[in-house]
Amino acid sequence: MSATAFAAEVSDAMDSIKKYSDDWQKRLLALQEIQKQFKSIENTTVTVSVDTWRVLKPLKDVIQDLRSQIVKEVCATLAVMSKITRDSMAPLVRDLLPVLVEVRGGGNKVCGAYCGECVEVLVSNVVTKGPTLRYLVDGVVESKNKGLRACCIGALTLVLVHWSAVLDKSDVQQIEVGLKSSLYDASSTCRSASLAFFQRFQQKFSKRAALLLTTVDFKVQRRLESLPLVPDSTSPPPPLHSNSNSVDDGTFDGERPHDSAAADDRQIFIDDDENAQAIAAADGDVDVGDRVCISEKELFGHVRYIGDVAGFSGPWVGIQLDHADGKNDGSIKVRSTNMTICCCCCC
Repeated sequence: MSATAFAAEVSDAMDSIKKYSDDWQKRLLALQEIQKQFKSIENTTVTVSVDTWRVLKPLKDVIQDLRSQIVKEVCATLAVMSKITRDSMAPLVRDLLPVLVEVRGGGNKVCGAYCGECVEVLVSNVVTKGPTLRYLVDGVVESKNKGLRACCIGALTLVLVHWSAVLDKSDVQQIEVGLKSSLYDASSTCRSASLAFFQRFQQKFSKRAALLLTTVDFKVQRRLESLPLVPDSTSPPPPLHSNSNSVDDGTFDGERPHDSAAADDRQIFIDDDENAQAIAAADGDVDVGDRVCISEKELFGHVRYIGDVAGFSGPWVGIQLDHADGKNDGSIKVRSTNMTICCCCCC
């Protein structure tokens, strides 16, 4: 296929998308036609012209469609385009990436999941830098939307994996600003993602990571120092979004990332995932007298009781906090005025 014929077919498909805004089936067929055209130029000398990328810009309206099947298809189309054209797709990615991130942070969880996966694919395949990098960092630092911040943290982690060879000093400084902000994020999900972010930053820029450790508070510093080193490879971290209807089944079949921080023999980290609290010990069982850290709340204390609690099944652990805090300020009727009872799920 010639470059002219390719451009004409893509333009016709985009005309159909714009013309039939209310007919989702015709839009779906047009998106599939665009995928077909890009697959047809794979392993050929045909290049995508600037004019063709300009013709594709109205896809940003399709991304915001409320019909999840359309959003899934447009995300799959963008994934195919990025894998075939790589960095030549940068002009289009600069326009569409912010829209994808916004949908990821929106209220439609199904469409948001598709867009979150698409962001990861685009960042992995296309280097854009400049405004895109600034947008991702600003999203981490300034956004009040937890989902949007988590998406930007994941994208910046992939930036370190795939763009590190072309990052200059100002780029690294921007990323460092985003990293430091993510370590203190109000959301436990974002703080958990920030650990993988720090590991990649440490792998690529070890000296700057060492300096960063000296600027964070002691609790965060201890947590970061306990993280294992990431092997020196280009394999990306596990995706932040995964579902059975992935826009790219070959890329997103890993598990959701989790906090892999190791604890020393006296410190046990308790992860609070809103629905349950679990105790994971590095060496052996938890004993009365052990000093522990409830990592998601950065609370410290000593184990004072291990055993059964009336009305509940399974062993429980009672922790006397160093300082009373919030809902664990003594409202539970136990002997110590600042005792918190946490369910132990490790047995």
